[in-house]
Amino acid sequence: SAQGLLHRFAFESQVSAATPNPTAAAFLESSAAGGCVVAFDTSTLIHFDLETGRRVATLNPDAARPVDLHPYTVVSDPTTGLVFSGHESGDILCWDVRTKQSTASSTSGGRTGNGAGCDFRFPSAHGSAVSSLLLDQVNNSHLLLSGSSDGDLKVWDLRKTATASSGDKLPTATQKVAQAHLGGITGLQQRKHGGELLSSGADGFVRWYQRDQ
Repeated sequence: SAQGLLHRFAFESQVSAATPNPTAAAFLESSAAGGCVVAFDTSTLIHFDLETGRRVATLNPDAARPVDLHPYTVVSDPTTGLVFSGHESGDILCWDVRTKQSTASSTSGGRTGNGAGCDFRFPSAHGSAVSSLLLDQVNNSHLLLSGSSDGDLKVWDLRKTATASSGDKLPTATQKVAQAHLGGITGLQQRKHGGELLSSGADGFVRWYQRDQ
């Protein structure tokens, strides 16, 4: 094209809604799960095969644990194939797309095995919508960073969990920057080498952080 882009596919949602719109997308770069995942404003995520444009699986949130799940952002781990999505409810959902080879909806809560529901949930990860996610791949640190529409920035160590009153093992935030921006966080970016982080916000600022290694 004149813009230097090669248009290969236009992925349609194929979900039952009057006007489903895509809200976020991420490539799946692990050897176990290729393609891409697209999030829609119907709360559904769909895994597409990039070679054929066909739908591999429909990822629906657990019906037994409903929340306002409009997704704003989605990221994937190139090593494990895990996908994380941030939602209007303040929840973060984790999906293991390697096990999602069926388009059937899951109706069970918690860990869903081979169904199409989410495998793990960070309930109320933020007090407002999760607007940005970033997986830290520097030195295999296993950190997930999340920004919210109220300007808070959190760092999650995916190897550390705490036991909730429900008995579930839940990830815990190891760091929090309260109101990193006076407006919502609109983007997070990490330098490929080193611990530097950029956050952009609706307050008109871009902030630069140097994290401890």
